[in-house]
Amino acid sequence: MEVTCLQEYFKEGLRTVERISSKHTTLPVLQNILIKTEESGLSFQATNLELGCFTLIPSKIKSKGSIAVPAKVLSDIVNNFPNEPVQLQVNKQNYTLNIECGNIKMKIKGSSDEEFPLIPKIKDIDGIEIPKNDLIYNLQPLISLVSVSESRPEISGILFNFSGNLLTLAATDTFRLGERKISITNQQQEGQYILPLQCVQELIRIFSPINEETLLFLIDNNHVEIKSGKTTLVSRLIDGNYPNYTHIIPETTQGEIVILRDNFLQAAKAASVFTSRLNDVYLSFNAEDKTVNLKSEDSNKGSFDTKIETKEAKGEINNTVFNWRYLIDGLESFRDENISFSFCGEGKPGVIRPEKNKEKQLYILMPIKL
Repeated sequence: MEVTCLQEYFKEGLRTVERISSKHTTLPVLQNILIKTEESGLSFQATNLELGCFTLIPSKIKSKGSIAVPAKVLSDIVNNFPNEPVQLQVNKQNYTLNIECGNIKMKIKGSSDEEFPLIPKIKDIDGIEIPKNDLIYNLQPLISLVSVSESRPEISGILFNFSGNLLTLAATDTFRLGERKISITNQQQEGQYILPLQCVQELIRIFSPINEETLLFLIDNNHVEIKSGKTTLVSRLIDGNYPNYTHIIPETTQGEIVILRDNFLQAAKAASVFTSRLNDVYLSFNAEDKTVNLKSEDSNKGSFDTKIETKEAKGEINNTVFNWRYLIDGLESFRDENISFSFCGEGKPGVIRPEKNKEKQLYILMPIKL
């Protein structure tokens, strides 16, 4: 193999796939990145057997070939390349990758591509196009809600529920739940699929900088293949059925406030300083004075008490107790200026939604039972 490419493209290809490679001790080949010539450029591939990534960069190919080289070695050296063309040459006799970039010359010991696992591809399925920016925007606040649980693997990922022209995303750790809905068009496939947390994290990392408007999803019973531009991410799906959480979404409330998100968030962060080991903050309000009272107390630290003005207030609630971390996570998951906070009664969950577009975003948090 003999190939020349621009340094920026080489770094981009490596950056895309390098974090997929595994620190697997029993299968050292998974610590490698496969560099291979293709019909339309030079490909970089990495896999940990659960997740795989393929990306293609422009290059001038003089002769075809491939080699698997350690991801860490390439990653450690690539940032020291000068802004000069990168020349790659493979010595097939001892599987060595020779790299020249400006005045830098190096040899990296590699291995045959025959040892490198194949990344599965999904064929003969119509894809689902999803607006990239909408998807990433709605996935980001759900990541912190995922519970990595060996006993309950079905909640160790994010639910993708395709129904009609709507994609519903959901994540939970059983203490709180987030749900987001995205409108999609030309949807041919319906069903519920659970994507692993690492897949979603890599989706956001890999595709955020790519200048494409949509992501193409191909899904079968075992895998999901996500494509955009010249990059493909493939992941195993999590087996099992996602919990039917719709019954915990309250249909009626005892009280509701509409409040400036930043004011509420600032007060919650201040209250967190004085919480006990239970992380408890106390919320109460009365519709007459249109204020929310936020309190916390710890016998060793002291106490905190503040009132926040609301835009709207309906009903009444007294001393409902929430975990301050979950409350702050919920408030930070929205970017809207105003949020709606609904209270459903003693021992029942609270529901945070944006003031507008309530039907497409929600965050549910369970109270602390003292």
